[in-house]
This record gives sequence, C-alpha cells and structure tokens, in this order.
Amino acid sequence: MDSEQPQPLAPPLAPKIVVMPQEYSGQKSHAMVAPSESSVAFAKPKKVRSLRFIVISLIVLFVLSVILLGVWYGKGLLIVFQKNNEQNNSTAITAPQLTQGTSTSSVHVFESIVKDNQGRVVGGAKLSLDEDALPMRDVKNVGMIGFDKDTAKTLGIPDLERVVGGVFSPVPQDLKLSKVAQLELTYTDDPATTSLSIGYYSARSSVWNILPGQVNTIDKKGIVGLTEIPQGSYFAILMPNVPVLTDATSTPSLAETPMPSSKDSDNDGLTDTEELMYGTNVSNPDSDADTYNDGAEFRSLFNPLGGTGARLATSGLVNVYTDPLFHYQVFYPSSWLVRALDQSHKEVIFTSKTGELIEVLVQDNADKVDSATWLVRQSPGTDTNSLQRVSTPLGQALLSQDQMTAYISRGDQVYIVTYSTADLGEANFKTTFAMMLSSIAISQ
Repeated sequence: MDSEQPQPLAPPLAPKIVVMPQEYSGQKSHAMVAPSESSVAFAKPKKVRSLRFIVISLIVLFVLSVILLGVWYGKGLLIVFQKNNEQNNSTAITAPQLTQGTSTSSVHVFESIVKDNQGRVVGGAKLSLDEDALPMRDVKNVGMIGFDKDTAKTLGIPDLERVVGGVFSPVPQDLKLSKVAQLELTYTDDPATTSLSIGYYSARSSVWNILPGQVNTIDKKGIVGLTEIPQGSYFAILMPNVPVLTDATSTPSLAETPMPSSKDSDNDGLTDTEELMYGTNVSNPDSDADTYNDGAEFRSLFNPLGGTGARLATSGLVNVYTDPLFHYQVFYPSSWLVRALDQSHKEVIFTSKTGELIEVLVQDNADKVDSATWLVRQSPGTDTNSLQRVSTPLGQALLSQDQMTAYISRGDQVYIVTYSTADLGEANFKTTFAMMLSSIAISQ
C-alpha cells in the first residue's frame, strides 16, 4: 500500500490587518500588531490637521479684520471729502465740548460769501453747529445761503441801506436746536459808523430785530448764539436806524441819549470794570485766543476764558436765578447779590459792588397785547417805531431810547428788565445787561 505523499503546504498568506472603527468594536483589540511605516505616518494627521485649521482660521480672521477696518476708515475719509466739497462749503472738524467736562463732540461749520458786481467779496457768514444740536439726518442737510442787496430786495427784505456786507439765510429753517449754534457774520467795507449790530429779519415780523450779539469793528465781524432757526429768517450786520426828525432843530433829549459806557481799554465790548469782575484780560480783547472778542462772546453766552465753544453757563462766572413764582430764569454775575423785593416776586434786584443794579419787574398784561401796545398804554405818545427791538429767549424785547430798559411781553405778563447806574454818570455793565437779556427765559 502505497503511502500517501504529503501534499505540499500552501505558502502562508501575508497577514491582513483590518482596522475597525472604534465605535463598531465591542471592545478594545488586544492584538499586538507591529507598527509599520505606513501605520506610523497615518497616526499623526489628526493632530496636524487641528493645528493647521487653527492657523488658517487665525489668518482668515486677521484678513477680514483688515478689510473691515479699511472699509470703515475709507468710508470716514469719503464722508469728510464729501462734506468739504458740498455746495454749501460745509466741513467737519473736531473740537472740545467743554460743557460736558472733558468729552468731545463733532462741530459742523457751514459757510457762505457774498460778492459785489465786480466779483469782490463784501461779506461772509459761518454757522458752527454741534453735531448733537440736531439729529444727524438734519445736520447733513444744513447749509448757508448769501444774498447781495439787489437779490435781497427781490425777496422783499426792507431797509437794505442799513445792511453792511450781505444778507444770509441758513437752510433748512424752522429748526429747534438742542445746543446753541454760533453764527459769525463778516464784512469788508468801511461803513460810515462804527455803531453796528447783528440784525435778524423774519417775514412774520416784517422788521429787522437786533440780536444780542456784538460786532467787532476792528476785525469786521460779529457773532451771536442761536437756539433756533425760525422759518423765513435772514441775518445781517446793520447800521443803526436813525429816525428822521420832522423839525431840523430837534435833538433827542438828554433822557433819550444812551448813557456812555465807562473805560474799555482793549475795545472788546467789556468795560475795564467788567473785565476785572470776570477775570478777563483788560489789555487783550480776546482773552482765550479763540478769535472772538470777549464782549461778543459774553453777549452770546459763551465763556470768554474757556476757548472755542465753551459755554458761559458752566464757566463759574455767572449764576442762574430761577424765580419760584413766575418761573423765569436769568444769568447774573456770580459776585452780585440777588433778592426779591417782597413775597410777590414782582421785583427782583441784582446788585453790583459799585451800587449799580439790574432789576426784573413783572407787570400784568391782562389783554395779552404786545410790548409796543402795552408801552403806549402806559406812556401815551411814545413813538415805538423808533425803538430798537431785540430778540431774547423769553420773546421780542422793545428797548427804551436810552437802551437801559427792555420790555418783553409774554402771555398775560410783561417782563421789564432795567439797568440803573446809581447816578454814576456812566455805565460799567452794559454788556452784562445785554448778557442778562440774552439769557432770560422760561425755566424748564
């Protein structure tokens, strides 16, 4: 019996390694498999991939940040460029807003000029408006328009022979401002008189009203603060309205002649007495070097020591009196004394160290007539057409011939603000009187 020859064995198969995902394995494999080069190289990509993802993400975020920053910065430059090229020549600048301590706010400046027939500039206007004074959508639409006298005549504006420079009108109008705007008017000619004022004309009043700003005849410019831009309003620098005398030999009586002010060494509108009281420089018309004279700033309720835009209300130079019965308020020098004459509060007296005083009297006006009508009723024969009219926050004021008393009709009262010099023969506080008229208002 032949013995079977053993069959040759098949060559052993190469081991086959199958890697099962962990989630499908019931338990961890205990097989000991020698690592090969491929398996070692395959074990590291998970960590490398995570690191690479983090690096790429950081690069992407950096690139996006640079792009966004560039878009924001470019948009800001575009806005400034557009504002500097608008037809109304408006520019945006950054200036300190000292009323809120160290905070700052953007101030927008809108300018216009007027030329004569020969193309020579005869006048200009500049309106400085805090960004917070109006909603941004309204600030963007503000502008300033200038008119020469011929054009102003076609608009029906009267007494243009009094205008020095040009007539200017902010647009749009009928705006209430939450912060005081500063209007500066300039002129280039040399008028026949140095007694100039800033006038405001409205179609509703049909006459020029004198605003409580001041014109510096040396720098040939005047400034005034505005709390609103009424509908149909025009502004200009004016020469005085001299009434025509029917009798060639007639002259104003001594009582009608404005009392002279005391010495003003630097011709800035503040007397030396006022300068010493407020701490401004007697020898420098612009104590804070902001290009505006001290007196003009004071009349417009700006701080002459605080730099551009600083408000008088927060300067410490003045206090605010608020009447508890008639609910009006008024600024007065912080060194003065104030008292009500009696419990009726119909007469409140503000007294200076020189003995001069300014009073606020409240009189009944049952028929609610205007100041001129009320004054004629009190003093029959008074020619109210020759009296100056001044705008105040309380209402239009009618000034007496000597410009030492103002009559303001509001509702069923007439407020009378009067300045007494205590027989000194000269007035030390005319600009302080004008400042008080600029500030008197119904308290909020």
